[in-house]
Amino acid sequence: MWQQLQKILKPIESILGEYDIKWTQVLSVLIDNCSTVRGVKSGVEILVRQKNPHLLDVSFFLNELKVLQNSIISQVDSRHC
Repeated sequence: MWQQLQKILKPIESILGEYDIKWTQVLSVLIDNCSTVRGVKSGVEILVRQKNPHLLDVSFFLNELKVLQNSIISQVDSRHC
């Protein structure tokens, strides 16, 4: 499990390092709801919160995004027909 978490975090930390951004400067993290990410005792969310306990929000539900996306698309489509 730990190796999987490191594989997920490594590219994120690489990008942060490339732009000289510290974890304490990160305001929020957008993640999905799978168990590897959201684990109660271990998971990406736990590791990220250890690096920055002051994150505004580290959860996001992809289904909600899909509903929002569909709503926006239907609004745009209805205005252009």
